[in-house]
Amino acid sequence: MLVLSRKTNESITIEGGVEIKVIGVSGNRVKLGIEAPASLHIARTELLSIASHLCVAETTGSFGPTPTTKP
Repeated sequence: MLVLSRKTNESITIEGGVEIKVIGVSGNRVKLGIEAPASLHIARTELLSIASHLCVAETTGSFGPTPTTKP
């Protein structure tokens, strides 16, 4: 994993035309802006976990407990 320090309004660029910019920092929260080609799917990791759980539930018919997300 590459770990970088950035200040507000600084950004990093990833191959393929993806730019991630620090929009603001408030306490322990960081607001990011992401510019990427429309063909690139971008999602928050916790939402992918929930979506994966729901897909399995639809396939098996067992909805069980929903995975918890961090606030």
